[in-house]
Order: sequence, then structure tokens, then C-alpha cells
Amino acid sequence: MLYGSVLSDAYGTLGASVPVLLICMLCASLLEGMGLTLLVPLLGRIGIGDGTADSNPILQFVDPILEAASVPYEVGPLMVIVVFVLLLQVAMTFAVACFLVRCTTRYTAHWRDKLFGAVTHADWTFLMRTKAETQVNQIVNESSRVSAAFSLLLQMFNSLFFVLVYAVIAFIASWQVVAMLLAFGLAIYLITRPLSRRGRRVGERVTEVSQALIHRAQEFLSGAKLIKATATEAAAMGLFSDAV
Repeated sequence: MLYGSVLSDAYGTLGASVPVLLICMLCASLLEGMGLTLLVPLLGRIGIGDGTADSNPILQFVDPILEAASVPYEVGPLMVIVVFVLLLQVAMTFAVACFLVRCTTRYTAHWRDKLFGAVTHADWTFLMRTKAETQVNQIVNESSRVSAAFSLLLQMFNSLFFVLVYAVIAFIASWQVVAMLLAFGLAIYLITRPLSRRGRRVGERVTEVSQALIHRAQEFLSGAKLIKATATEAAAMGLFSDAV
């Protein structure tokens, strides 16, 4: 699969940074789920909602953990733990965002260096057969698209972790709601599947459009003085707009 190839290539390029980033994403999701779960006993002690474990499945899950950790079942200690967990989750989310930007930037630079080196060391036959705008498009635009695919893949993993955490919490609270949401999610996936296939065809077309745009831009900018001297600015603008 395409995403598998991107992930494998990114791992070969970035090394341990990829699994470390995924682990950090998972930890951030778990911390958010922990914070939301701990809000239930805290709100129960304040007097909001049902604070008895008999009628609250989440409390049936949380109470033994708090008891095993010797955490006093009072508002003060619970408030401190909830605030600490939420602050830790915010810090972890910020670290993940910074790490994600760093990884995608390194991945983009790697592909641009790799493509530029390939063009530089190519034989004369390739250089004569390939247009300059095609080479520029590959080095600048296509490398960015590969990096964007890698970034999107990481964001998909991050979203998957969050969905799994929320699904577990929702399943503990009410498995019927989870079943209903899964049914709706499957229906939406089946409806939007043709759109994703169409998006892939559009993405393939982007390469051709980018090459044409770069070709027109290079041609008109290199001949800007001639265009000015012959007063053909309107015609040049029209041709460039067609490429855009």
C-alpha cells in the first residue's frame, strides 16, 4: 500500500524518530483519556452527576485503581491529580506537535537533497530527455507532497489513538452507544470511499499541472523584457492564467 511505502521509507530515513513520535502520540492520547476518566469521580464528589459506583460503570473501573494507589477520595486530591494529568497532556501534545514538524521538515529536506543529487549525477541522456521544469517540479513540489503524505499518515495515527481512547471510555460507559457510532462510521466510510478514490486521481493530475505552471513561469519570466518591449502583457497573463 502507498501509506505503508511512505512509512517504511520515512523509517529508513528518520530511524528511531518515527516510532518514538508514535509512542509520544499514544502517550498523549492516554493522558487525555486518563484526565477525562478522572473527571468523573471528581464531579461526583462535587455533587454533579451520580457519584455511586453501582450505577456508574466508569466509577466501577476507576475506584479500584484509586484505591490501589491509596488516593484519598476527596475533592482536593482528585482536583490536584486531574489538573496535573491535564497539564502533562498539554505538554505532551505540544512536544508531539514540535517533534512532528521537525520530522516532516527533515523528511522534506532528505527528499530534496536526494532528488537534486540524482539530477546532478544523471547522465547526459537523462538531462537531454527531461525538461528542466519537470526536474524543478520533482525537487520542489513533489518532495513536499511526499512529506505532506508522511505528515498526514502521522496525523491519522494520532487521530486513531484518540479515537481508540475515546471508544474505550465510551464502551465502559455504554457499549450500545459505541455500537451505534460504529454503524454510523461504517456507513460514512462507504459513502465517502468513492470521493477518496477520486481524490487520488486528482492528486495524480496535480503533477502535470505543476509542471505546466513552472514551465510557463520560467518561460515568461526569462522573456519578461521581450514581453514588455512588444506590449504583450495581456496575452502573457492570459496564457499564465490558463496554466494556473
